[in-house]
Order: sequence, then C-alpha cells, then structure tokens
Amino acid sequence: MAYALAPHVSYGNVDGLAVMLDLNADRYFLLDKVTTSLLETNCEHGTDDAQQSILRRLASRGWLVHAAAPSLGPVLAQLPAASALETSSESSIIGLTELMKYRIGAAASLRWHGLAATIAMWRRLRTDFHLEPRCSAKADAAAAVGCGYNARLVRLPLRRRCVPDSLALLRSLWGRRLDADLYFGVRREPFAAHCWLQFEHNLLIDPLDKVAEFTAVFKL
Repeated sequence: MAYALAPHVSYGNVDGLAVMLDLNADRYFLLDKVTTSLLETNCEHGTDDAQQSILRRLASRGWLVHAAAPSLGPVLAQLPAASALETSSESSIIGLTELMKYRIGAAASLRWHGLAATIAMWRRLRTDFHLEPRCSAKADAAAAVGCGYNARLVRLPLRRRCVPDSLALLRSLWGRRLDADLYFGVRREPFAAHCWLQFEHNLLIDPLDKVAEFTAVFKL
C-alpha cells in the first residue's frame, strides 16, 4: 500500500519548503527540505530507511494514510491576475439580511464547531446546490456578487475577518448557482496566513496586492 495525504491536511510549497495546514489542529506546520522533496516526488514507500522513517513519522501524526496509489502533491492554484474590486464595473445587490445570516452563521460555526467541522459542513453544503459550469459570463457574475458583498460589508460595523467573510460570500455565490475556489495561504517571513475567494484567476473579496504575497496551502 502507498501513502496519501489524510483528508484533513494539505500543503503548499512556500519558498521551497512545504507548509502544511492541519484542519483538525487548526495549525500550520513548516516541513524541512527532505520531507518537502519526499512529498513532492510522490514517493510511494521511500527508497531508503531514512525516507521510510519520515513517511512512517508523518503517518503516525495522522497526516498520511494508506492508499491504493500515492497522492502526496501540493495544492495547485492559479496565480490571481486581477481583482473584481478593482476591475468589475457591475455590482450585485446583496441584502442586509442575506449578508448577516451567512456572515454570522460562518463566524458562529468557526467559533463553536472549529475549522475542520466548518470546512466539512461547507463541503457538504456545496453538493446541495445545482451549480452552473464556470465560464466567462459566470466570471463576470461572480465578480459582481463579490463587489456587492464588499460594498454592503463596508457599511456595517463588522470587523473584517478573512475566513468568515470568504465563507459567507461563498454561500451568497452558491445561492445564485455560482461557484468559486476558497483558498488558505501563507507567507513565511514574517509569517502570516490569509483566506480568500477566487474565480479562475480573478479575486472576489480582496485587492490584488493583498493576496499576491501568499502561497496557497489549502483549497475548498
């Protein structure tokens, strides 16, 4: 049997090293060069005792599971090239009730159930909607929803928080049969983490320069 990443972990290559997000622990972990190389080459069992020991250690921490075929690759994300907030000429009307329902719901779920359970809940919710295939017309519609969400949010006395804001906007998109990718990303020095929504190469909730310094380590 080979190894695959456990469902609750993912990683990205950040400046040559793997940064892993463990959703269950709600923590990021920096891996060394040897471990990074081992994961990115999709090594099935390890070619020597040292590599086998690394894989066993990762498995003992619950980060790897046995699988029929190796699946150890990093998160791959399109580099954002534009932001709807800076380029879109359209803005959908997001009602106050809609925004507060989804924003408060996301924040409450994160607080009471934790990150892993909230992400699992959103994964299940996505399957409940009949989402339309992505295309250029849908990109424009998603950008307009992002602009509308931001326009409504800035008029409310709510502190901006990237995770519940992104989760809430995702619910607004789903309600309009639109989809987007939610990413968690990090920068190493100085360490910081961020969450954002992206439709193909277009950001929906942030200006381009705010996300440019982050590398994706998780994708929903």
